[in-house]
Amino acid sequence: MVENIATLMDPPASDRSEVDWISSVVAASDCDLLLDLHNVHANSINFGFDPIAYLDRLDPDRIGAIHLASAGSFAHKRAIKGARRRLCPRLPFLRHG
Repeated sequence: MVENIATLMDPPASDRSEVDWISSVVAASDCDLLLDLHNVHANSINFGFDPIAYLDRLDPDRIGAIHLASAGSFAHKRAIKGARRRLCPRLPFLRHG
């Protein structure tokens, strides 16, 4: 499995977005994605992209596992809970019946 990471800088000379890069790595390596929702949220803040659009561009058949945990201050944990409320409905296999 490959996990999307949180980062504070764009890779120098990158010719694609994070979601395009991670999608191409997963496809080329024929492995699944460990989708870390906290990292999607953090990077959306760091780089100003829409996390919902990011999720919409991933192939759901390639998501092998989802990481929901986070660490940090109380304010940080509240932000992550808000992100989960916004992001999780986009992932139908997380919905409870």
